[in-house]
Amino acid sequence: MKSVVYRLSEKTNQAAISGEFTSLFKIHYGRPVSKTLDYMDTFDWLLFHAGYLLYNDGGHFTIIQNLSEAVVNTIPKSAQTSYRFWWDFPAGSFRKKLKRIIDVRALLPTITIIKKTTPINLLNEAEKTVVRLFLNTLEVRRKMNSYHFQTLKVEPLRGYNQAFKKVEHLIGQSDIITGSHHDYAALLAEAGMDPHAYSSKITIQLSPEMPARDAARELLKFLLNVMRQNVDGILEDIDIEFLHDFRVAIRRTRSALSQIKGVFPEEITNQFKTDFACLGKLSNHMRDLDVYLLKKEEYQKLIPQNLHAGLDELFNNLITERKREHKKLVRNLSSQKTLNILNKWESFLYSEEPLADSPHADDPVKQLAAGFIFKKFRKLLKSGKKITPESPDEMLHQLRIDCKKLRYLLEFFTSLFPKEKIVVLIKHLKRLQDYLGEFNDYSVQIKSLQATLNRIPSTTKTFTLYSAALGGLIAGLYVKQEATRSAFSKIFVEFSHSKNVELYHQLFNKTNKKDE
Repeated sequence: MKSVVYRLSEKTNQAAISGEFTSLFKIHYGRPVSKTLDYMDTFDWLLFHAGYLLYNDGGHFTIIQNLSEAVVNTIPKSAQTSYRFWWDFPAGSFRKKLKRIIDVRALLPTITIIKKTTPINLLNEAEKTVVRLFLNTLEVRRKMNSYHFQTLKVEPLRGYNQAFKKVEHLIGQSDIITGSHHDYAALLAEAGMDPHAYSSKITIQLSPEMPARDAARELLKFLLNVMRQNVDGILEDIDIEFLHDFRVAIRRTRSALSQIKGVFPEEITNQFKTDFACLGKLSNHMRDLDVYLLKKEEYQKLIPQNLHAGLDELFNNLITERKREHKKLVRNLSSQKTLNILNKWESFLYSEEPLADSPHADDPVKQLAAGFIFKKFRKLLKSGKKITPESPDEMLHQLRIDCKKLRYLLEFFTSLFPKEKIVVLIKHLKRLQDYLGEFNDYSVQIKSLQATLNRIPSTTKTFTLYSAALGGLIAGLYVKQEATRSAFSKIFVEFSHSKNVELYHQLFNKTNKKDE
């Protein structure tokens, strides 16, 4: 049996609680204990959504299960260390747990709870404790605001299930509680925080007969909101995922404008495609640097230990370059030009003024979406079948772009088709996409490192070691790229399997003729 937490009514006190149980149990009060708990989670609430909470009580960091409050792991807190990322914590199971859940995201403060807990033991006639209660007086703080309330946690003890059930029944029949359950989500709600308020994944719900123009506006509004929510995190450089989500929202917006054709007047579409292409380019180099800095351990494994010092120089240079690039990005994102692009786009999306006619503006969105998806799928299949072991890198690069475009279309219109089938299609597509992305990453990294190698002045004190490290790294990446290339045929055969092709026909081919 699991513990249960109740929210108490405002007038409930210890005497009222005692009065509910004195007819069946003897009551023993323990010494009150006070704690200040600073809760933390990522911007997108990864811990919460995984079913966990993390707090710092001044002396320890503790991970607990959200609903049961059972302790999962705890470690002592060092007063001299900053704790923002999983790698800031000492090596061990606590850090491994965090790494699996939050990856590269930073931990941010959510709420602070000043908690006074009074243990209450309920005893039977033999003076044995059969149920434990914990009366909690809480002050919840968020920024400059605070509020107070009380909860009662009821904890069962092994072998005394009947006593626990009696306590639950008594509480349910009493007027000391305001609800049957109270948890962390309720605390957040009262503090004005919603763990579900942000998602980079497209969660809009479209209806099949909705005019395509209206559907496109809803989709693009969602993506604009994602951009807006990530700007502050980029400017403050909290973690690299703010920039990643911002860039993905821009790419999706550009993809929607390019692929969902004929829903807006052409001149408007072209103008905003140009605007967002410009906006996307602002952060290209910054994102490249972020990706490189994540690869240090991977790169170290590709070269001998005695060349690692040369690799250290590479990463020290990348860190310095990233600082300069972030300052440049802050200026660009804060510029009037960027603000004008986003404000103009927002005005367009929310404007109620009529637009000029477009060929597909009033088409039912499901019908139009099916046509776009199937056409892109056919193109991808034909392109993939042309690739051989001798094909240039550019062909694999173009196929990767086609995969991304198809993935975006499937994500845009997931709500219009059976979700379980779309999940299957995305799973197969993602496997091919991941493969092509890995191949492309090797290609880009090799070219970038070669350019860096060519720029090293021969007069540099560490020229020999630095050059040797880069040369070894380029060779190691080339071997991995070639190994990846050799796997293309197998990966593409899996993607183009008859069952997968049949599912695309079933969902999106209006003529339902298999002509691949």
